[in-house]
Amino acid sequence: MDNHASEIVIVDDLPENLDVLSRVFIEEGYNVRVFSRGSIAFKSAVQSPPDLFLIDILMPEMDGYELCGKLKNNENTKSIPVIFLSSLIDINEKLKAFEVGGVDYITKPYQFSEVLIRINTHIKLRKLQIELEQLNKQLGTRVKERTQELEKRNSELKEALKTKSDFLANINHELRTPLNGVSGMLSILETMDISDSERYFLDMAASSAEHLTSIIQDILNYSEIDSGRLKLFSKPVQIQKLIQNTGNLCKHKAGEKGINIIIKSGKISEVFVGDGSRIAEIIEKLLSNAIKFSDSGNIEIYFKVDPDLTLSISDQGIGIPPDRLNKIFHPFQQLEDPYTKKHEGVGIGLTIIKSLLNLMKGEISVESVVGEGSVFTVIIPNNVSSIESEESNINIGVKVDRPVISNLNILIAEDEGINRMYLKTILNKVGHHVLEACNGEEALEKTTSEKPDFIFMDIGMPVMNGMETTKLIRKTDGFSTIPIIALTAHTHKDDIEKILESGLDEVLKKPFREKEIYSVIDKYTVNIKNSVSTL
Repeated sequence: MDNHASEIVIVDDLPENLDVLSRVFIEEGYNVRVFSRGSIAFKSAVQSPPDLFLIDILMPEMDGYELCGKLKNNENTKSIPVIFLSSLIDINEKLKAFEVGGVDYITKPYQFSEVLIRINTHIKLRKLQIELEQLNKQLGTRVKERTQELEKRNSELKEALKTKSDFLANINHELRTPLNGVSGMLSILETMDISDSERYFLDMAASSAEHLTSIIQDILNYSEIDSGRLKLFSKPVQIQKLIQNTGNLCKHKAGEKGINIIIKSGKISEVFVGDGSRIAEIIEKLLSNAIKFSDSGNIEIYFKVDPDLTLSISDQGIGIPPDRLNKIFHPFQQLEDPYTKKHEGVGIGLTIIKSLLNLMKGEISVESVVGEGSVFTVIIPNNVSSIESEESNINIGVKVDRPVISNLNILIAEDEGINRMYLKTILNKVGHHVLEACNGEEALEKTTSEKPDFIFMDIGMPVMNGMETTKLIRKTDGFSTIPIIALTAHTHKDDIEKILESGLDEVLKKPFREKEIYSVIDKYTVNIKNSVSTL
């Protein structure tokens, strides 16, 4: 310890004590200040704090206890150690010395060697305390700076994720809107008298439009999962029916390649509760992959519920190389070279499956042999304990080829001309009279003047959007119950909830099909049908 850096203040009313002590400490390399009165010592210490106080107890004007109390109540001197020097040996005096803030008590007559050791020890402790406080302060500053830096980065990350999510949502909207026009015009062409070669080209175009729709939906799903916005809705699911229906949807595509889909079931001992639409999505994507990477043979679906759902899909396709098995669930990973690949896809299907299963607290595994095929096994917990109702007015379940009723006055509020033309064509075809509006303000005006029976309302329109328009229509006398169906490319659940809360009865997602239009009209015109039948 470098004593030259340490200073001691000695307070004693006897000059001889001050003289002796100061000479001893100076010889040991300490700087020393001496005072015979406590008040003067206090003022000096406050202005220039020392490293240690050595204080006598019995002094006139201000005794050692009072001086120590004042030092401990002052911000500049409260942490400086105080050692009492006294001829008082009563235990109560010693206890009082410690109570007022002293760190040590040396009785007279004292041994200088003992005094030096004690002083040296307390100065060392004092310096270590100062170093620790400085380190704590530096650490606190660094922690604060690091916390601020992390908070800034976290804020930037959240903003970046929001920007990405908003961008993808906007892209989804901008792609779905014209795609609805393309799909609509193609569906109209399908009803026309055209040659076999023209029908072949038409089928190719329709297939491409359907594939593009699927890609857009995958990108949107991945965005929702990646941003943590995707929600699951649990309810009892008829697993056998769900798997049968999903398999039937894929049978046509499989049949084009000469592939058979075989469904087998094991034990079904429990009522299964889960998000049926997401489970169907997982099965459909696994089946689509199996069909995509197979040229012939069989695809087998095996499932059981005991009590969790165990599902395996095996194919006889090209298989997956061992070095790629641990990568296939990573986003944008593909089995083939992008310049020479023969199979379509953007490489996020399995990523979506894995992410959905993570949300369900499920798991997926794969076994594969190159040239022989692959087996994907999925386990989904039975979520009996938490049942929620899924939105019932999103996506129509039952679809009819042609409507039961015609001759309705139907208003189409849509700013895209090609989408109006498509919808008008399929409505005119079955005998409905069509009114048209290009924006919300015009839709409100035609509703009050023409009094339509039914309204198809686009959500994103100039002047006034579909939600604002619907709220005003609902407030207008005579139109509080008129069926208003949203036509929208805003397909996120949060957007759909907002749309329904604004007063629209149901949501049709773009691109929509002719059958969906007929189904939703029949669903919401029961009263009109009943009144017509009594005429």
